[in-house]
Amino acid sequence: MKRQLPDHLVRFNVYMLRDHVAHLIRIAEQLTETKRRDVRLGEALEVALTAGLSWTDRDLLDLAKPDHQADHWLLVGPVDRRRGEVLLPSVLTR
Repeated sequence: MKRQLPDHLVRFNVYMLRDHVAHLIRIAEQLTETKRRDVRLGEALEVALTAGLSWTDRDLLDLAKPDHQADHWLLVGPVDRRRGEVLLPSVLTR
């Protein structure tokens, strides 16, 4: 039986760089020690996103590498944004 996610959580299948995953694993392991319970990578990602999203959008965009330096994103394939439709958690869990 599939569990219903709380409304504020969204489940994603995400492509990311291996070194970012390794860093998130290290953060999750440290959180596990701090919280004294198993921690999902999503919790580590939340910590990283909270820190990163405290920056201004302009500062974050300045970190983006041009396609010729990060062409791995071009290899993943086209982006499906559902023709501009807003993705609500209830839509994503179906």
